[in-house]
Amino acid sequence: MLNNQQDIKEFILNAEKRFPVNNWKLNGFHIWPFLRKELFFYLKRQCGDSSKPKIHVLAWKTSGFKVKLVRSRALVLLFLRLLAENTTLFLRGITYKGWLNLFPKKDYLFVGHKNHRTRFENKFFNRYFDSFIDIHGLENDYLFYEFGKELKGDRHKEEHIIGKELGYKLFRFRFYFKELFLNKYRSKVSLIGYDGFLSFLSQDKVTKGFAINYSIPFLKSFMADWNCQEHFFNDVLRAIQPKNVFTLYYYNAEVMALLAASNKLDIYTADFQHGSIGDSHLAYSDWDIAPKEGYWMLPKSFWVWDKHTNETINKWACKSLFHNTIVKGNPWIDYINLKNIDMEVEDGFILYALQPSKNYEDVFFNKKIVDTIRNNNYRWYIRLHPTSLKDKEEIATILSENKILKKVEIIKANQLPLPLLLKSAKAVVTFSSGCATEAALMNKKTIVLSEKGSIYFSGLIAERMAYYVPYDDIDFEERFTALIESL
Repeated sequence: MLNNQQDIKEFILNAEKRFPVNNWKLNGFHIWPFLRKELFFYLKRQCGDSSKPKIHVLAWKTSGFKVKLVRSRALVLLFLRLLAENTTLFLRGITYKGWLNLFPKKDYLFVGHKNHRTRFENKFFNRYFDSFIDIHGLENDYLFYEFGKELKGDRHKEEHIIGKELGYKLFRFRFYFKELFLNKYRSKVSLIGYDGFLSFLSQDKVTKGFAINYSIPFLKSFMADWNCQEHFFNDVLRAIQPKNVFTLYYYNAEVMALLAASNKLDIYTADFQHGSIGDSHLAYSDWDIAPKEGYWMLPKSFWVWDKHTNETINKWACKSLFHNTIVKGNPWIDYINLKNIDMEVEDGFILYALQPSKNYEDVFFNKKIVDTIRNNNYRWYIRLHPTSLKDKEEIATILSENKILKKVEIIKANQLPLPLLLKSAKAVVTFSSGCATEAALMNKKTIVLSEKGSIYFSGLIAERMAYYVPYDDIDFEERFTALIESL
């Protein structure tokens, strides 16, 4: 029975020992890192965690023949669409080689997502990368690739940002032709023992869905598309010739293709920490099964905020000849402190950092928490996860219905930079937000409300930089109030 993240971790680690996961390869690349993170997040969703990335394709409830039929039809339609698009581009004088030649050569390529941006000084500012670039004076020596849907609005240093949409349209058309006629471009997938893994997953109702979704026909189809992306990024990297590739949220499949291409070309790769990393976060912890030469879908280095995260990753990275971890601090906090940036904000409030949720009322604003907000003497700043800013009105309605709206601040809590809020806050309250780690970096203490958070931040709790008060404790309000008054 998988009840929590620790159960999921133990289940996956046991499966790693049972099946030959390092034998599953695409063109020599180990694909277990992709499959493991997909299984990890799939099971988290099955256990009710709505904050995790969606897995890529669901419900391929068909036979191998039907999958091939669907795939063939999709490829024909894709070919016709790409033919029409490429013909139009050719008539406009736009070629793939010409597109590649537009890129200047730079030493640094930063790879991020719009969710890592915050509104700062009238621009959408990547709080980790833009901070790092400014601190280290890299303004003239970098390009920025932003994956996912493009952010609408003014992005900081827009002129440094590149996209792949146009180039990838041109590349895919060429690649599928080469794949059709030239054997060296075809994806070569080795899945020895994978059928046994699927059979094992099919025996349990919780994991059966993953076995259906990631059938051998689907996986071969998906990895063929991934192979196309890896070849595309190989061309892009050869055009830009970076010496360093830095990522945020490396475990996106597209970013994994870029990392694989970078590592293959012996370009230095590193992932910047962007949130809390606990011992049960399998994108970062317990890669003990990694071969000595490493996994090329993973970054070579992990740049982390603090010693606790460093210890989590180094437990396995220290055994590798390829991977390592380095404590680099939090560039967003360093930037705010270095620039001595200040904005008007009251002192002594409680910063309540939320996670994404489908049910804020029953968890984050249950009766015990609402009564505590109503009855204590502090103003509460309610800060949402960056992916949940659309939920502000829903939360305001819950607070209004409970007649505590005047006791909270939502607008400033989500507009002001987190380091400035932490500087003025009395303490942080959270279930399991990475704000706890950032608070500790600024010498602020955190009250953790969930068992998951107590596991994530066990190191901070041991150092008395965080305290655990279960949100469903019968004496929650009394315990919480006594603790907050003592901080």
